[in-house]
Amino acid sequence: RFIVFMAVLLLLIGIGLFQNKERISALAASAFAEDAAIEGKAAKVNEACDDKSRLQGAGKLACYSKEFQHTAYENGPDYAFKVLFALQKKDSAARTCHLIAHGIGWGAYERNPADWRSLIASINPACVYGGIHGVLEQYASDLPEGRLTKKVMTDACSSNPSPACIHAVGHLATVEAQDDMDSAIELCSTFPQAKRQRHYCLTGAFMEHMIADNLDQHGLYPQSRRQEWYKLIDEFEKLCRSYEGENATACWTEIIHASSIKFRGDAKAVFDLCNTAQVEEGAKLCKRHAITELISRHDYNITSLKYACALERQNDAEFERDCYINLAMLALFHSPKEAVHV
Repeated sequence: RFIVFMAVLLLLIGIGLFQNKERISALAASAFAEDAAIEGKAAKVNEACDDKSRLQGAGKLACYSKEFQHTAYENGPDYAFKVLFALQKKDSAARTCHLIAHGIGWGAYERNPADWRSLIASINPACVYGGIHGVLEQYASDLPEGRLTKKVMTDACSSNPSPACIHAVGHLATVEAQDDMDSAIELCSTFPQAKRQRHYCLTGAFMEHMIADNLDQHGLYPQSRRQEWYKLIDEFEKLCRSYEGENATACWTEIIHASSIKFRGDAKAVFDLCNTAQVEEGAKLCKRHAITELISRHDYNITSLKYACALERQNDAEFERDCYINLAMLALFHSPKEAVHV
């Protein structure tokens, strides 16, 4: 009986191992097929924006945004982000992916508008929370007459009061105010100063005024204004100097998007402009936020930009430490392998 029992037991174990092997093989085959599909989709997106638009820089990123809007609508945001990470391995331009992720947010919202609150809480935060921004943009466009009230602003981020969500709402405040910055600032006053919530809204408002991405999409400016926005840096500087306190700080924080282009990634020139800010906090945040733009112009290569961290030793005692931390985090978060963890 013992021999029979052992034989049956061994037979059952063998069958179990065989079945598990089959299951593992099936799972591996499925994963391989999914990876192949994602790689194939990334190649098609890359080809579409190379062949159809033949654009570089912001134009190419806008093309990618539209392609990923369609991808997210058809297959969901999780799949779209997988395709984006695969694309980043093929095209280094896609590593500057915030605007591209806006497109994923647009498509995710269009796929299921009623679920927008859950999307804000669950969508992949990669690419500096671009997906969240996209969801909020589409949500605001669906409001009655496209109106964004103070109540809607606070409700939109009530389940996820993160800096990214509030910053995105700030962009929309400028659109609602039709680019009247005093009105946009008044809308942002709905957020408390605690935990810098109002600051994040204000930076979004001033950034939108400068880059005019949503303003352009809502027909408030011609496309030429969106394409050549950085040439208006002298006007932006004048605007920043016209404010005081937290408003000035927010404006100086965002001017670096234009100054990094004007000075062609010259860190010293960018920092020198920051140091002329009339508010000390504005100068500090201007320089720290500049690191984000500067490293993107150096293809996220820490070695080529680490010299910048030592430039402000006399003006800003804590800057060197903060600079190295920011460089390391940005280089990690924007590498294709780690982008999912942003």
